[in-house]
Amino acid sequence: MNITRNIIKPLGILLLTTSSLLVVSGCDKPPSVKPAPYTTETVPVEPSDLALTADVKAALLEAPEINMFDIAVESTKGDVKLTGLLGTQAQIDETVRLVKLVNGVKAVNNELAIKQ
Repeated sequence: MNITRNIIKPLGILLLTTSSLLVVSGCDKPPSVKPAPYTTETVPVEPSDLALTADVKAALLEAPEINMFDIAVESTKGDVKLTGLLGTQAQIDETVRLVKLVNGVKAVNNELAIKQ
C-alpha cells in the first residue's frame, strides 16, 4: 500500500504539470493564412518521389520470382534508380521490365548486379 502511494503521488504531479504546460503552450493565436488566389490554369501533377518509390516497391513485391528486399529503389522526378544484388540476369531483366510498367516512371537507372 505504501509503495502504491509512492508511485501514484509523483505520477499525479507529473500528469498535472504536463497538462498545465499543454494548456499554457496552446494559448498563442495561430498565424493567419491567406487563401491562394483562384486560378483556372491547370498544373501538371507528377507523382511525388516518395509515392513513386512506394509504387515501384509494391509492383516488385507482387512478383514472386523477385526478392524485393534485395533491391534498393530511389526516385527523382520520375527517374528510378535500382541497386542491389539478384540471383540471375533473368531476375534483373524482369525487375527492370516491371519497373518500366509502373505509372509515373520516366526512366530506369539499372545498377543491379548478380550475386557472386
